[in-house]
Amino acid sequence: MELNLYNVISLITTFQAFLFAAYLLTNNPDRRASNYFMAILLITYGIDFAAFYSWYYLIPIAPNLGMILSMTLYLSFPSLFLYIKSSLYSDFKLQKYDLFHLMPLVAINILFLPYYYLYNINPGLAPENALTTYNKVIVPVNYISLHLIGISYWVASYILLRRYKKLFLENFSNTDTNKYSYLLQLIIIIAATDLIGLVKNFAMFNKWLDLYNYALILVNFVALIMICWIVFKALKSPELFTGISSKTLPVSDIVKEKHKGKAKSAEDRTNDLNQREIRHLQDYMKEFTPYLDPSLTLYSLAKQLNLPSKELSVLINHTMGLHFFDFVNEYRINYAKDLLLDQKRQDLTVLEILYDAGFNSKSSFNTQFKKRTGVTPTEYRKKRSLSAS
Repeated sequence: MELNLYNVISLITTFQAFLFAAYLLTNNPDRRASNYFMAILLITYGIDFAAFYSWYYLIPIAPNLGMILSMTLYLSFPSLFLYIKSSLYSDFKLQKYDLFHLMPLVAINILFLPYYYLYNINPGLAPENALTTYNKVIVPVNYISLHLIGISYWVASYILLRRYKKLFLENFSNTDTNKYSYLLQLIIIIAATDLIGLVKNFAMFNKWLDLYNYALILVNFVALIMICWIVFKALKSPELFTGISSKTLPVSDIVKEKHKGKAKSAEDRTNDLNQREIRHLQDYMKEFTPYLDPSLTLYSLAKQLNLPSKELSVLINHTMGLHFFDFVNEYRINYAKDLLLDQKRQDLTVLEILYDAGFNSKSSFNTQFKKRTGVTPTEYRKKRSLSAS
């Protein structure tokens, strides 16, 4: 077998995928489900990118085994979806209905059974013209269904992620949103890889050999970059995720349930009560400064206020029209501004101030500060010092 650029890249990609998958499977002390799903995703990609070698060495000896291995790519899409879901929700558990994720894999293998598997065992067991039907019908159906299933899972994963971000902003004050950015980037990179694969397959069916060869090299190169990026993220931030309970509802759903069947007079009384609760909440935030705790959540603040967490969620996220995330960080930024302007504390660095104010990331602090003031913390301090002098 002649080695070329495509073969070398696919070999490196396969090796990295299997190596990191082995690491995730063997070094998982907390038995996190997300690690297992990422390992499955990497293994399916590794098998797919080793296709050239399997078709060269394995197919001539055991064609059915080679085809079964290539069909495992159907597991990559549900693995991505379940990886994201298990990373986001702290109470994730596989349910019986999750078996439906296996249906495309089972269905395509049933479709292959008479026209490929039986034909390789004994041509006499296969239908008449099985080979012709396989090449002209079954193979195109396989590729089309694979790409359609892939698109549906990208969309489902994105919707799941958007819902999580909404719940995160409504329930957490932690300014580190790396979890959302990482998973969104992962979806985009995998979608880009699969779209290049779509171009590759389209060129293959139309026998555009130059485009096919370029797309083949590109899809392997992008996959190699993706796996390197996943490994880098895992090493840099091994604890990316703070799980939310899957039973947590968006505020819009809680409000609908709360106001269902209420009369107008009852709503007016509720509004008056809300105004008193808002004042009590604001007084509590000023007096006891709970926002200085970087791990403050809606649940922990509700406990301090002796309020049901659902009521506090509706009060902040609906009545006040603010995400809990923004509500708490507004207090943190104001506190940081006071520290920056305090002449007695000019020896404090920006890094010390952001930690004192309840932030846990310099980049997040700078982003939130500039969003509210239009300048960075350093620029804010300099401008105020100049105007004071």
